[in-house]
Amino acid sequence: MFYPIMIDLEKVNILIVGGGKIASRKARSLLRYGASIKVISPKFSLELLELAEKTKNGRIYSQNIEKESIDLKIDDKKNICDLEKEKKSLSIEKRDYEDFKENNQLINSNDKSSDIIKDANEEKNTKLAGNICLIEREFNFDDLCDIDLLYLATDDIKLNKEIASYCISNNILVNSVDNHKQSSFINTAFFEEKFDGEDIVISVSSKGKSPKNTKNLKNKLKEYFSK
Repeated sequence: MFYPIMIDLEKVNILIVGGGKIASRKARSLLRYGASIKVISPKFSLELLELAEKTKNGRIYSQNIEKESIDLKIDDKKNICDLEKEKKSLSIEKRDYEDFKENNQLINSNDKSSDIIKDANEEKNTKLAGNICLIEREFNFDDLCDIDLLYLATDDIKLNKEIASYCISNNILVNSVDNHKQSSFINTAFFEEKFDGEDIVISVSSKGKSPKNTKNLKNKLKEYFSK
């Protein structure tokens, strides 16, 4: 059973595997709360590239990384995003936003749903306090070294299941966005409001069973508190 909890994102290492619409939405929400995120995918949505451009120390890395160069051991404290001192030893190229956008693979994102538009509008008025590092390549299990919290947002159901099983066996908090039964944590629908002059967070969950009902109830509560 899932137990509701709040976590200080500035104190955990976060990885998102996948570069599409759902990964973009997760990254945007995490960045609002000061998270430092790695995102690994062979392709990225334009939304993710724009997030990397907007955050203070956002980075985009194109790859050819030799596997032996990043074969991290469990007790190795290196952070693959902190590559400034290792550029000479890794076959990796930092890419700027415009160059990457024009010359690399992007996930087409033509979704103009109200949720996407609403998220984008809210982002304009919300400081993105965290940092994001985009790494353009396929996932490998070495990427889980030093990771505390993982979101699986690929369209490969088999891969999601394999990674989720590994994480659960190795005490890494994992959320598989396509299957809450393969997750060790799930997110709630939440929003922030003022109540009696204090900042509060109001959170709603259906324990992963009905995202639609959760969203509807959250919106009703948000409407009530905004009156």
